Amino acid sequence: MDIRNILSSTDCEKLGYYKRLVPYSWLPKLAHYLIGHNMSFRTFLDTLKPLNGIETRDKFIEILEIDSSRAKRISVFIRDFLGKNVFPIDSNVEYVLGSLGLPNNEELLVKLCENANIDPKLFEKQLYNHGQEVCGYGKQCVLKGLCLSSHLGITNRCADRKPMR
Repeated sequence: MDIRNILSSTDCEKLGYYKRLVPYSWLPKLAHYLIGHNMSFRTFLDTLKPLNGIETRDKFIEILEIDSSRAKRISVFIRDFLGKNVFPIDSNVEYVLGSLGLPNNEELLVKLCENANIDPKLFEKQLYNHGQEVCGYGKQCVLKGLCLSSHLGITNRCADRKPMR
């Protein structure tokens, strides 16, 4: 289906997407933008090619009229579909970032990773997996000793954490 034909939340429901995956206000706003600029989604994506990942995210934030704190799903699309450097931060990643004393700021994390010659896309996925599978779930933590909890002698920080699934 052509995104330009998705003009309402009812149109979104017909696509079968879960509202939590793609909020129903996003695609109609994107459709309105594409129609107003007389372009297809493919053409729109072509206009984004010269932009870095954060600039691309910011363009989507502007078009979709959302707060940057709600842009995690947009960043996942940019990371996985467009292959650009972004750092989607969900609750799992946020938890591990806090444990490591790293900032909860997507743009800053991308810059820090790039400066350290670390692929931010891969690093974010590793933090996500760690937060999803290890923190508080009784598995051996490879970050033991690096985590702020270890340095501060907090032995039960992760104990009350529940699986997000």
